[in-house]
Amino acid sequence: MRRWEATGHDAKDPADYAEAFAYIIQAADAHGLQIISPTVRKGTDVNEPAQWLAQFIGLCDEDTTYGCNPDKIAVFDLVRVHAART
Repeated sequence: MRRWEATGHDAKDPADYAEAFAYIIQAADAHGLQIISPTVRKGTDVNEPAQWLAQFIGLCDEDTTYGCNPDKIAVFDLVRVHAART
């Protein structure tokens, strides 16, 4: 299995995470594990979790270099945010 080098990469960057995700897929496949998405708990603005996840899935789906495949995500960890009651 190839190793993703952390130096110069940022897991907060969806493009870098798409590259890293290819290695997560390899590890999961090698050990018979299912993959759960990163947790999305709030926000749809740029750089907030839901927007980041959408960018990651798009980049992963377009990836032809590393083998990132969003179809390998078995479960999405989404949390509904309730509006405050008045």
